[in-house]
Amino acid sequence: MKPYLKQGLALLLASSLAFSLGACNGKGDSQPANSAPAASQSSTASQGSSLPIVADKLTLKFVCYNWGDAQYGNQMPVFEELEKKTNIHLDWQLLPADDNLTKLNLIMASGNLPDIVSYSNTDSKATFDKYAASGAIIPLDDLIDQYAPHIKAFFEKPPYDMPSLKADSKGADGKIYSLPSTTEIGTGEIYAIRQDWLDKVNMKVPETTDDLYKVLKAFKDNNLSGDGNTIPFCPDSGLPDLAILMNAFGAHESFYADSTDNTIKYGPLDERYKEGLEYCNKLYKEGLIDKNYINANDSDAFRAKIAKNEAGLIYAWPLSGLGFGNTAVAKLNASYKYVGMLPVKGPHGDRYKERPQAAVTPRTVITASNKHPEETIKYLDYLFSEEGQTLMNYGVEGKDYTLDSSNKPKFTDNILKNAAGADPATARLNDGMQVGLPFIATYACESQTA
Repeated sequence: MKPYLKQGLALLLASSLAFSLGACNGKGDSQPANSAPAASQSSTASQGSSLPIVADKLTLKFVCYNWGDAQYGNQMPVFEELEKKTNIHLDWQLLPADDNLTKLNLIMASGNLPDIVSYSNTDSKATFDKYAASGAIIPLDDLIDQYAPHIKAFFEKPPYDMPSLKADSKGADGKIYSLPSTTEIGTGEIYAIRQDWLDKVNMKVPETTDDLYKVLKAFKDNNLSGDGNTIPFCPDSGLPDLAILMNAFGAHESFYADSTDNTIKYGPLDERYKEGLEYCNKLYKEGLIDKNYINANDSDAFRAKIAKNEAGLIYAWPLSGLGFGNTAVAKLNASYKYVGMLPVKGPHGDRYKERPQAAVTPRTVITASNKHPEETIKYLDYLFSEEGQTLMNYGVEGKDYTLDSSNKPKFTDNILKNAAGADPATARLNDGMQVGLPFIATYACESQTA
């Protein structure tokens, strides 16, 4: 969730606010540590991945991250279509939404490794670097060169600016171990505030930290939820969502480069960080922040508070947060609405957000126990093809999207006006778009559901 916000871009950026154990060596089938298993001979070594990838159904064991926001699995239309096209079946094992690294480390240390692992967290690179060093996952360079022209082209010429792409995908030995999911949208999480609540207290979208305090206090004092459970500021990720307020005081959340003297410093040691903490403490003591914010890393609970008309200000993802929020509250009353909010200006004139969306988010690796590395890399290579990326981003043609007169995919009402009432982000997620396996998210796609 995270690099810089400068100025905005329409709704996403107009709201722009934008926050391990090393595993034991997995037991491969007589493969030396840190080397890719020899490619199996069941298919030709032709360039590219002709479909289906295998004549006889192949099952691959797949350990996947789980954000707790949908039922991940083969029942999702995207994965049904993917299996039809490739003839490769995934045997899913989901990591828990909470404490997922502990579970992943146990799996990787068990000696009973899956074939593919996808993991999504801020520590995913460090985690996979340790697995690479232990020999639990394999380098992909030779497999990419021989069987994955789309992946090769992606690394050689990324679709948008990602200067650290290769470095983020390599282990300490300089070899590629992970395949990324990437996004062109750099906004990251944003603040969004209830415009109808502002109207009720005759106030404007806050511009400064003082404005924000007054607005949140007005939300609480006027019990705008109507049920006595008004939550003026409702974070969706706990403490990190409060830490972003440090930027308003000119403080940094972690290490940063100080251009005034060309040194590396640690933000939390700065006096201005303490000012930010004092401000947050004031909000909390006066009941202006969700009292359970420390345990707020629960998507279902966060969404439930929005859907019950309890949350005034949120800090969440543009689509799954703001998009969901507007869909949910509109069901209660058509006049209810969240609007994006810029970072507030602090007492020293600072107004920025240093935590943009990371260009590389989930990462996917092949383990040393995988007996079908050639077929697996071809399967993953298909996802980097134009057809595969259309599937991962837009879903199933005719159901989730159609092609316009310029042959460009456009979402259907199944996504934009979902019959079950799901907001566009949730409808996409429920159908399996951008779930589990590598995807390349572009502004052209994401802006359709903004």
